[in-house]
Amino acid sequence: MKKITLLLLILTSSLRTTASGSDNFNWKLGGRLLLDGMYYISHPDTLNHQANIVDMRLAGKVTFGDWYLKLDMGFAGNKVSPKDAYLQYMKNAHCFRAGYMFGFFSLDQSTSTNDFVFNTGANVAEVFYPGRRIGLSYTRTPKHYYFSVGVFMGDDINLKTNVKQGYNLSGRAVWRPIHEESRLLHIGAAGFFKIPDTDQETGIKSITLKSSGLTYLNSPKYQYLTIRDAQNQIQANAECYFFQNKWMIQTEYMMMRINRSLQAKRYKAQGGYIQAGFLLQGHHFGYDATDAVPVMPTDRNSILVVARYNINRLNDDNAHLYGGNQQDFSVGINYYYNQYLSTRLNYSYVQLDSNAPLGKNDIHLIQARIQIKF
Repeated sequence: MKKITLLLLILTSSLRTTASGSDNFNWKLGGRLLLDGMYYISHPDTLNHQANIVDMRLAGKVTFGDWYLKLDMGFAGNKVSPKDAYLQYMKNAHCFRAGYMFGFFSLDQSTSTNDFVFNTGANVAEVFYPGRRIGLSYTRTPKHYYFSVGVFMGDDINLKTNVKQGYNLSGRAVWRPIHEESRLLHIGAAGFFKIPDTDQETGIKSITLKSSGLTYLNSPKYQYLTIRDAQNQIQANAECYFFQNKWMIQTEYMMMRINRSLQAKRYKAQGGYIQAGFLLQGHHFGYDATDAVPVMPTDRNSILVVARYNINRLNDDNAHLYGGNQQDFSVGINYYYNQYLSTRLNYSYVQLDSNAPLGKNDIHLIQARIQIKF
């Protein structure tokens, strides 16, 4: 951890020295700290109240003309893990990126944790999330539409020596017929295709779907399923985001198909969510047009109340594969003191069926978060 932190400091210091006197060169160190606490009102014995740091990062960011470099490292959980690490070139609404990064697939998956209105994204988005990968992407983003496509290698950055990398492709398109400071209508669709990594010792390709419920704190899996003999994975998504003055609404539907070998029946999963919010204090919701995602309200001392319903089905009777079905309803209130400090308070009710790892259960929980970013 100390070595990586020192490396970032040396890198940004060296770049500053090299480009001193250049008017279009800028650099800064940034980071975030997310401190979460969770209390179960009603729960199985395997779940425990807890509090911990769920995310702690240090990032170096450099801009030079049309170029941008981001190096973001996480230090939570007593381990060092890379987050965003990419080089970007952007000019005239054309954006090229290369490195370790998101392959944009859906609205909630593409949104930064900083800008979630709850402590996590919607459960279906968390389960269907393909994760960061090494690759290349191109984005075109003028005012009224957005288009992004990317090609990536492997399922993750940490590969064992006996793993043969697969590849995956993602694409996302958004139309913004209304795009103003106080009003936005965002309608989009996306697709994702993956050839999974192969274990060279066994020749097996497998895909695992899992969920830790609605928290980033340590928790047993609410949903879990490993699909062996997977040949490829196909996902599709439809999304909509709208705000006008103090009101917002966001919704998505996602579906997945995993084709399998050895005459095994293909597996299907699906889910969706809808969430709405109202600013008790403050006047504007934020929006990042470059990545076509919502960001936190822009006014200091904003207060946001939100509600979300999510459903995610990992059971497939036809394929005889069962990862559990989950429904959940959440309400929350967020206070944004400024762009650097905010707090969240969530209540959630989670309903699991008998195929879930925790069995058929109703779970009630309260979560709080203090978020600091700089």
